[in-house]
Amino acid sequence: DVNVKHNLFSCSNDVDIDYNREMLKEFVQFRQKLDKKRDFLYKTPVEELTLTQVKKRDKWLERATKWDRRLDYSHKESASKLIKTAQNAGCDHIALEDLMLFDKSHVRSEEFFGLKYSALVRILHLCDLKNIISNQCSNRGIQLTIIPSHYTSQMCSECLYIHRDNRKTQEEFECLNCGFKCNADKNSGKNIKFIAGSDVLKQDLLKKESNGWF
Repeated sequence: DVNVKHNLFSCSNDVDIDYNREMLKEFVQFRQKLDKKRDFLYKTPVEELTLTQVKKRDKWLERATKWDRRLDYSHKESASKLIKTAQNAGCDHIALEDLMLFDKSHVRSEEFFGLKYSALVRILHLCDLKNIISNQCSNRGIQLTIIPSHYTSQMCSECLYIHRDNRKTQEEFECLNCGFKCNADKNSGKNIKFIAGSDVLKQDLLKKESNGWF
């Protein structure tokens, strides 16, 4: 299960992999400052700037490039931790929630200065994680399956009953059918694993690639 609020990856074997949160807070603060200077940095013609202003703009753009590289390295490090977690558990297949639907969230993050999670996903380039993980899996001989996130948070991992009210809060899951209680992220992780391993669901939900992976 892929998250923004509490951790980055919540695995079906109860292992959590988190962001470097302090670093990301610094990055978000820098991006907010950068956005306020957007016209000066990206729209003002260079001929309208003084030499001092040109040098100042170059320094800001240089800092932005360094931050982007640092963020990319952080994502690659997180992807590597996920793959090592799978390998240490004796697994050669990772089922990952599709990250593309993160931009639908309009809930605001108290931790990250009141930003909507949808905006936070874009600022942190979290959708790039899918390609990063895919490349690392290919290099290490790990199969990757991307699972549509529909209903993974609403389905009970014990009895498979689906209802939107099963997800009591962002953190709590309690099945209306069987009464099963669990951390909501852990429940979603188990559902993602189940979908990836179900031959019936594969046929309906997943597209088979030429390499035999889903």
